[in-house]
Amino acid sequence: GRYDGIAPPANSESIASQVPGAELRLYEGGHVFFVQDRTALPEVLDFLDQPDP
Repeated sequence: GRYDGIAPPANSESIASQVPGAELRLYEGGHVFFVQDRTALPEVLDFLDQPDP
């Protein structure tokens, strides 16, 4: 999440910037963002359900 103290967003931003075609979404909350931001879990599940490119 945007306020994650365990896996800081800067780490995710760095990784995403090095992966061609990567899409990074930061959700509200901390390390357990999918519980803290109700929009997160459905979006993550939709992403995982997409066919491989």
